[in-house]
Amino acid sequence: MAYTRDLPRNDNRIEKYRDKRFYNCQLHESRADFIYFGHDGHWASDVQTYLDLMRGDKREREIAQDLEERILSRFDADTTDG
Repeated sequence: MAYTRDLPRNDNRIEKYRDKRFYNCQLHESRADFIYFGHDGHWASDVQTYLDLMRGDKREREIAQDLEERILSRFDADTTDG
């Protein structure tokens, strides 16, 4: 699941990402600021994406686990600090 402030009006922009064999993403349009908290761009934050994926089926939760590792890696202590 991905959130965007404006859904693409031209399907050609996202056609290269479309895979008709497998479900891979649903786009949702939302202007609610809380969805984009912590992200300085057009798409929802990775934390919001993680929360949404954790509510999904087994495959979505597996994807969320990968995303969780990426999010938490930002907070790993720098071992070079002394």
